[in-house]
Amino acid sequence: MDSILFRWFRSPVKSRRAAFYVCFTTTAVIALADWFINISLGLLYCIPMLLVAAHLKTGEIVEVAFIYTCLRESLGAFAWQVDVVPRVITAFVAFSVVGLFSREINRRKKNAEAHAQELAEQIARCEAYERQLLSIVEGSPAPNLIVNSAGRVMMANQSAHHLLRCPDHSLPGQLIDAYLPGLQALRETSRVHRLVRTLIECTGQRLGGEVFLAHVWVSSFGTPDAAGLNVVIFDATEQLRAREEVSLEALATGAHVIMSAFWHEIHNLCAAMRLSVNSLGRRPGVADAEELAALNSLMTGLERLTASGFRPETGLSFDVASLRAVLDHLRIVIDPWFKESGITVRWYEPPDYLLIRADHHGLLQVCLNLARNASRALEPLERKEFSVITTVEGDHVLVRFHNTGAPISEPDQLFRPFHSSAGGTGLGLYVSRAIVRSFGGDLRYEPVNDGCRFTVVLERAALPFINQEVRALAEDPRVAS
Repeated sequence: MDSILFRWFRSPVKSRRAAFYVCFTTTAVIALADWFINISLGLLYCIPMLLVAAHLKTGEIVEVAFIYTCLRESLGAFAWQVDVVPRVITAFVAFSVVGLFSREINRRKKNAEAHAQELAEQIARCEAYERQLLSIVEGSPAPNLIVNSAGRVMMANQSAHHLLRCPDHSLPGQLIDAYLPGLQALRETSRVHRLVRTLIECTGQRLGGEVFLAHVWVSSFGTPDAAGLNVVIFDATEQLRAREEVSLEALATGAHVIMSAFWHEIHNLCAAMRLSVNSLGRRPGVADAEELAALNSLMTGLERLTASGFRPETGLSFDVASLRAVLDHLRIVIDPWFKESGITVRWYEPPDYLLIRADHHGLLQVCLNLARNASRALEPLERKEFSVITTVEGDHVLVRFHNTGAPISEPDQLFRPFHSSAGGTGLGLYVSRAIVRSFGGDLRYEPVNDGCRFTVVLERAALPFINQEVRALAEDPRVAS
């Protein structure tokens, strides 16, 4: 009904001035026709009223209705004669109602058109945003899932299907618990009056039954009673494998160094015992004793055992590492420790992107050991300062670890394993120096006037097999950052 009324009462005149011109012309034509024709044409005055009412105010509509009433009565067959008052009132009310009704219809039509246009624009914007979001999700290399409160997948991108080994577009509608069982417990406990944003590590399962280590970033949306989950999955299987391999290699290296230190001490003891036994053998009456022969036999077997077990690491490693990356990882690890202890840390960064001949994880362990020793030494002091200074001297890179603690009273005993003055087992510095020496470097103590300083000497890596463009790119500080 509204659309019919809109079509019947819509004003074809767009401007106020044009509306008055049309109204005046139409009124003049109807008045002339009413003057020459004996039949009353007063009803036709509703036509210009319908045309012009959309551009008039309420008072103006009343004025125009009064003018049309006067024209109708003046040009009628019984102009201002019998029953003039009821006739005038009826005409005035009719013209006023027609004008007000026409204006209201046009006002509602304009409001409806504006609302429809705004709604269409909002729908277009929503569709554009939806297309953008879908393109972002579908084009994301990270597997992304949208899960409802019942645990069923509402949306999954192509990466998620590839990770879970599912056919394309087959995940929506399936239960996610079959692929990520860890989400079931989270979903059951996530019905709280707050949003959930967390990272969980769980075991995932692909469609064929293959398991993998999954790092899952989860965020909730919706009401607490019907909260959905936005799930981003990362397959950390390769990282787990690499981490375990590196840990196993580091454990084997550390064990080898420790056992080398142990057999080294046993070898020294065997040498001292051999001197004592040789001295006893030169005494009269002792050389031919069976006990001395048995002792010689035991010592010979022990020396053979130490000779087979004592294999110091002297070979050079040809691994190439980034010194800046090692120091960045060191900073990430030790900054919270030192901040809690109130220790001021100063970092003097490498002058450029230095490549060194070293193992990344081994060198990081050495730096952590030196930093931990400095933290223990600075704990009881009032002045707590720790500095990491990197300099380049020829083909070597020197990383100095300086702290404001007390100088070492017996520096000769620092790198001896199992020495009595060590706070622990006495293997930390010995193992650290052995690790650094394993890739051609050295760890030494440098006496200074203010504090204590250890210096790690490393060989700068030369890469003759790469061209000048690649070398310039590797030494660009922007690439290193």
